[in-house]
Amino acid sequence: MKIKRRTVEKIRNWLFLTSLIVSLGLLYKVYVEKDWFSIKEYVVVGVEEGEREEIIGRLHKLSSGVTLYFFPKDKLLSYSHGDIVSAVSEVVPSRKDIVVSLASVQSLRIEVTEHVPVMKISNSIGVTQEGVVFPTKRPLVKLPYFDSSTTTETFKENGLTFQRLSSFDQAYLKELSSFIDKVTSVLFPIAIIKIEEGGDVSLFAKGAPSKILLPARSDLDKGWSTLVSAIDTEPLKTLLEKERGNLSYIDLRFGNKVFYKFGKEGEFQNGSSTVIIDDHATETATSTTAE
Repeated sequence: MKIKRRTVEKIRNWLFLTSLIVSLGLLYKVYVEKDWFSIKEYVVVGVEEGEREEIIGRLHKLSSGVTLYFFPKDKLLSYSHGDIVSAVSEVVPSRKDIVVSLASVQSLRIEVTEHVPVMKISNSIGVTQEGVVFPTKRPLVKLPYFDSSTTTETFKENGLTFQRLSSFDQAYLKELSSFIDKVTSVLFPIAIIKIEEGGDVSLFAKGAPSKILLPARSDLDKGWSTLVSAIDTEPLKTLLEKERGNLSYIDLRFGNKVFYKFGKEGEFQNGSSTVIIDDHATETATSTTAE
Protein backbone atom coordinates (compact mmCIF):
# COMPACT_ATOMS: atom_id res chain seq x y z
CA MET A 1 0.00 0.00 0.00
CA LYS A 2 1.46 3.29 -1.09
CA ILE A 3 1.21 6.21 1.32
CA LYS A 4 0.66 9.61 -0.20
CA ARG A 5 3.37 12.23 0.13
CA ARG A 6 0.95 14.67 1.82
CA THR A 7 0.11 12.05 4.47
CA VAL A 8 3.82 11.46 5.12
CA GLU A 9 4.37 15.19 5.59
CA LYS A 10 1.45 15.40 8.03
CA ILE A 11 2.82 12.49 10.09
CA ARG A 12 6.29 14.04 10.06
CA ASN A 13 4.95 17.43 11.18
CA TRP A 14 2.85 15.77 13.90
CA LEU A 15 5.86 13.85 15.22
CA PHE A 16 7.98 17.01 15.19
CA LEU A 17 5.33 19.01 17.04
CA THR A 18 4.78 16.23 19.56
CA SER A 19 8.51 15.87 20.24
CA LEU A 20 8.83 19.66 20.57
CA ILE A 21 5.99 19.84 23.10
CA VAL A 22 7.41 16.93 25.07
CA SER A 23 10.89 18.50 25.06
CA LEU A 24 9.57 21.86 26.23
CA GLY A 25 7.55 20.13 28.91
CA LEU A 26 10.61 18.29 30.16
CA LEU A 27 12.67 21.50 30.14
CA TYR A 28 9.93 23.31 32.06
CA LYS A 29 9.77 20.47 34.60
CA VAL A 30 13.53 20.57 35.10
CA TYR A 31 13.51 24.40 35.30
CA VAL A 32 10.74 24.48 37.90
CA GLU A 33 11.61 21.46 40.04
CA LYS A 34 15.40 21.59 40.11
CA ASP A 35 17.40 24.10 42.16
CA TRP A 36 19.89 24.73 39.39
CA PHE A 37 18.20 27.99 38.34
CA SER A 38 16.83 29.05 41.73
CA ILE A 39 17.80 32.44 43.18
CA LYS A 40 19.39 31.67 46.52
CA GLU A 41 20.91 35.06 47.21
CA TYR A 42 20.37 38.76 46.44
CA VAL A 43 23.52 40.90 46.50
CA VAL A 44 22.40 44.48 47.04
CA VAL A 45 25.06 47.21 46.82
CA GLY A 46 24.92 51.00 47.08
CA VAL A 47 22.59 51.14 50.11
CA GLU A 48 22.94 51.11 53.89
CA GLU A 49 22.99 47.84 55.83
CA GLY A 50 19.50 48.19 57.29
CA GLU A 51 18.10 49.06 53.88
CA ARG A 52 19.87 46.07 52.33
CA GLU A 53 18.23 43.68 54.77
CA GLU A 54 14.79 45.24 54.22
CA ILE A 55 15.12 45.05 50.43
CA ILE A 56 16.20 41.40 50.54
CA GLY A 57 13.31 40.56 52.85
CA ARG A 58 10.83 42.20 50.48
CA LEU A 59 12.31 40.38 47.48
CA HIS A 60 12.03 36.97 49.14
CA LYS A 61 8.33 37.63 49.81
CA LEU A 62 7.67 38.90 46.29
CA SER A 63 9.48 35.93 44.67
CA SER A 64 6.91 33.41 45.91
CA GLY A 65 4.57 34.00 42.97
CA VAL A 66 4.75 33.41 39.21
CA THR A 67 5.31 35.63 36.19
CA LEU A 68 3.86 35.20 32.69
CA TYR A 69 1.28 32.82 34.27
CA PHE A 70 3.65 29.84 34.40
CA PHE A 71 7.21 30.74 35.42
CA PRO A 72 8.22 31.10 39.08
CA LYS A 73 9.72 34.43 40.13
CA ASP A 74 12.45 32.83 42.20
CA LYS A 75 14.32 31.62 39.10
CA LEU A 76 17.23 33.35 37.38
CA LEU A 77 15.53 33.35 33.97
CA SER A 78 12.10 34.50 35.10
CA TYR A 79 12.55 36.89 38.02
CA SER A 80 10.37 40.01 38.01
CA HIS A 81 12.40 43.15 37.29
CA GLY A 82 9.34 45.20 38.25
CA ASP A 83 9.27 43.62 41.71
CA ILE A 84 12.92 44.49 42.23
CA VAL A 85 12.38 48.10 41.19
CA SER A 86 9.33 48.32 43.45
CA ALA A 87 11.13 46.85 46.47
CA VAL A 88 14.16 49.11 46.09
CA SER A 89 12.06 52.23 45.43
CA GLU A 90 9.96 51.73 48.55
CA VAL A 91 13.02 51.37 50.75
CA VAL A 92 15.27 53.88 48.93
CA PRO A 93 12.97 56.47 47.28
CA SER A 94 16.02 58.56 46.33
CA ARG A 95 17.18 55.90 43.84
CA LYS A 96 18.43 57.23 40.53
CA ASP A 97 19.21 53.95 38.80
CA ILE A 98 18.76 50.25 39.56
CA VAL A 99 20.95 47.79 37.64
CA VAL A 100 20.22 44.05 37.95
CA SER A 101 22.77 41.50 36.79
CA LEU A 102 23.81 37.88 37.39
CA ALA A 103 26.25 37.73 40.31
CA SER A 104 26.84 33.97 40.28
CA VAL A 105 25.06 30.73 39.37
CA GLN A 106 22.33 31.24 41.97
CA SER A 107 22.48 34.92 42.94
CA LEU A 108 21.44 38.30 41.54
CA ARG A 109 23.39 41.52 41.97
CA ILE A 110 21.29 44.67 42.46
CA GLU A 111 23.27 47.89 42.23
CA VAL A 112 21.52 51.03 43.44
CA THR A 113 22.62 54.57 42.55
CA GLU A 114 21.06 57.48 44.43
CA HIS A 115 20.41 61.09 43.50
CA VAL A 116 22.80 63.53 45.17
CA PRO A 117 20.97 66.59 46.54
CA VAL A 118 22.55 70.04 46.61
CA MET A 119 19.48 71.84 48.00
CA LYS A 120 16.08 70.97 49.40
CA ILE A 121 12.43 71.92 49.07
CA SER A 122 11.67 70.37 52.47
CA ASN A 123 13.45 68.09 54.93
CA SER A 124 12.25 65.07 52.96
CA ILE A 125 12.48 66.36 49.37
CA GLY A 126 15.85 67.07 47.78
CA VAL A 127 16.91 68.77 44.55
CA THR A 128 19.95 67.78 42.49
CA GLN A 129 22.15 70.22 40.59
CA GLU A 130 20.34 69.03 37.45
CA GLY A 131 17.04 70.17 38.95
CA VAL A 132 15.66 66.70 39.69
CA VAL A 133 13.18 66.81 42.59
CA PHE A 134 13.00 63.56 44.57
CA PRO A 135 11.84 62.18 47.93
CA THR A 136 14.51 60.91 50.26
CA LYS A 137 15.04 59.41 53.70
CA ARG A 138 18.54 60.86 53.91
CA PRO A 139 19.13 63.84 56.26
CA LEU A 140 18.97 67.17 54.42
CA VAL A 141 19.47 69.47 57.41
CA LYS A 142 22.75 70.93 56.18
CA LEU A 143 21.48 71.77 52.68
CA PRO A 144 20.08 75.18 51.72
CA TYR A 145 16.34 75.55 51.36
CA PHE A 146 15.20 76.30 47.78
CA ASP A 147 12.38 78.85 47.83
CA SER A 148 10.76 79.32 44.44
CA SER A 149 7.29 79.19 42.86
CA THR A 150 8.59 77.13 39.94
CA THR A 151 6.63 74.16 38.60
CA THR A 152 7.89 70.67 37.84
CA GLU A 153 7.73 68.40 34.80
CA THR A 154 7.80 64.61 34.52
CA PHE A 155 10.51 62.76 32.61
CA LYS A 156 11.80 59.19 32.34
CA GLU A 157 15.36 57.96 32.66
CA ASN A 158 16.81 54.48 33.20
CA GLY A 159 13.26 53.12 33.04
CA LEU A 160 12.24 55.21 36.08
CA THR A 161 9.96 58.25 36.33
CA PHE A 162 11.20 61.49 37.93
CA GLN A 163 10.19 65.11 38.49
CA ARG A 164 12.34 68.05 37.41
CA LEU A 165 12.18 71.82 37.93
CA SER A 166 10.77 73.17 34.68
CA SER A 167 11.71 76.85 35.07
CA PHE A 168 15.48 76.38 35.27
CA ASP A 169 17.88 74.83 32.80
CA GLN A 170 20.41 72.33 34.08
CA ALA A 171 23.44 74.46 33.22
CA TYR A 172 22.23 77.38 35.34
CA LEU A 173 21.42 75.19 38.34
CA LYS A 174 24.87 73.60 38.15
CA GLU A 175 26.48 77.05 38.06
CA LEU A 176 24.32 78.22 40.98
CA SER A 177 25.26 75.15 43.02
CA SER A 178 28.95 75.75 42.32
CA PHE A 179 28.58 79.45 43.21
CA ILE A 180 26.98 78.55 46.55
CA ASP A 181 29.80 76.12 47.36
CA LYS A 182 32.35 78.87 46.71
CA VAL A 183 30.46 81.40 48.83
CA THR A 184 30.28 78.85 51.66
CA SER A 185 34.03 78.28 51.53
CA VAL A 186 34.91 81.99 51.49
CA LEU A 187 32.15 84.00 53.23
CA PHE A 188 29.42 82.02 54.99
CA PRO A 189 27.22 78.93 54.53
CA ILE A 190 23.99 79.52 52.61
CA ALA A 191 20.72 78.56 54.34
CA ILE A 192 18.11 79.79 51.85
CA ILE A 193 18.08 80.23 48.07
CA LYS A 194 15.17 82.52 47.25
CA ILE A 195 14.12 83.12 43.64
CA GLU A 196 12.27 86.43 43.49
CA GLU A 197 9.30 87.08 41.19
CA GLY A 198 11.47 88.93 38.69
CA GLY A 199 14.05 86.14 38.64
CA ASP A 200 16.67 87.78 40.88
CA VAL A 201 18.32 85.42 43.36
CA SER A 202 18.84 86.09 47.08
CA LEU A 203 21.27 83.86 48.97
CA PHE A 204 20.66 84.11 52.72
CA ALA A 205 23.41 83.19 55.16
CA LYS A 206 22.91 80.53 57.81
CA GLY A 207 22.49 81.97 61.31
CA ALA A 208 23.08 85.58 60.22
CA PRO A 209 21.11 88.41 58.56
CA SER A 210 23.56 88.51 55.64
CA LYS A 211 22.62 87.84 52.03
CA ILE A 212 24.07 88.03 48.52
CA LEU A 213 21.91 89.39 45.71
CA LEU A 214 22.31 88.10 42.14
CA PRO A 215 20.63 89.24 38.91
CA ALA A 216 18.30 86.88 37.08
CA ARG A 217 20.01 84.30 34.84
CA SER A 218 23.37 86.00 35.20
CA ASP A 219 26.82 84.70 34.31
CA LEU A 220 27.74 83.27 37.70
CA ASP A 221 31.39 82.73 36.81
CA LYS A 222 31.70 86.44 36.14
CA GLY A 223 29.64 87.16 39.24
CA TRP A 224 32.05 85.12 41.34
CA SER A 225 35.07 86.97 39.92
CA THR A 226 33.36 90.26 40.74
CA LEU A 227 32.56 89.15 44.28
CA VAL A 228 36.11 87.93 44.93
CA SER A 229 37.53 91.23 43.71
CA ALA A 230 35.11 93.20 45.88
CA ILE A 231 35.76 91.33 49.14
CA ASP A 232 39.51 91.57 48.56
CA THR A 233 39.37 95.38 48.19
CA GLU A 234 39.36 98.01 50.93
CA PRO A 235 37.30 99.06 52.78
CA LEU A 236 35.09 95.99 52.33
CA LYS A 237 37.97 93.62 53.07
CA THR A 238 38.60 95.11 56.52
CA LEU A 239 34.89 95.49 57.27
CA LEU A 240 34.35 91.79 56.61
CA GLU A 241 37.26 90.89 58.87
CA LYS A 242 35.88 92.99 61.75
CA GLU A 243 32.11 92.99 61.26
CA ARG A 244 31.19 90.00 59.13
CA GLY A 245 28.34 89.16 61.48
CA ASN A 246 26.81 92.59 60.84
CA LEU A 247 26.88 92.34 57.06
CA SER A 248 23.40 93.05 55.68
CA TYR A 249 23.99 92.36 52.00
CA ILE A 250 26.39 92.31 49.07
CA ASP A 251 24.58 93.24 45.87
CA LEU A 252 25.99 91.90 42.57
CA ARG A 253 23.06 92.91 40.37
CA PHE A 254 24.70 95.94 38.75
CA GLY A 255 27.53 94.58 36.64
CA ASN A 256 30.94 95.72 37.84
CA LYS A 257 29.48 97.97 40.51
CA VAL A 258 29.08 96.17 43.82
CA PHE A 259 26.93 97.55 46.63
CA TYR A 260 27.12 96.41 50.24
CA LYS A 261 25.76 97.40 53.62
CA PHE A 262 26.51 96.60 57.24
CA GLY A 263 24.08 96.92 60.15
CA LYS A 264 20.49 96.03 60.95
CA GLU A 265 17.61 96.85 58.66
CA GLY A 266 15.92 100.19 59.45
CA GLU A 267 18.95 101.78 61.09
CA PHE A 268 20.70 104.89 59.79
CA GLN A 269 24.16 103.74 58.76
CA ASN A 270 27.10 104.09 56.42
CA GLY A 271 26.82 102.39 53.06
CA SER A 272 29.58 101.81 50.51
CA SER A 273 29.74 101.14 46.78
CA THR A 274 32.75 99.77 44.94
CA VAL A 275 33.38 100.10 41.23
CA ILE A 276 35.05 97.02 39.74
CA ILE A 277 36.91 97.30 36.43
CA ASP A 278 38.60 94.31 34.76
CA ASP A 279 38.01 92.22 37.86
CA HIS A 280 40.04 94.62 40.05
CA ALA A 281 38.73 97.25 42.44
CA THR A 282 40.06 100.61 41.28
CA GLU A 283 37.82 103.15 42.99
CA THR A 284 35.85 103.24 46.23
CA ALA A 285 33.14 105.73 47.12
CA THR A 286 31.39 106.02 50.48
CA SER A 287 27.97 107.52 50.98
CA THR A 288 25.49 107.85 53.80
CA THR A 289 22.22 105.98 53.32
CA ALA A 290 19.08 105.37 55.31
CA GLU A 291 17.10 102.17 54.77
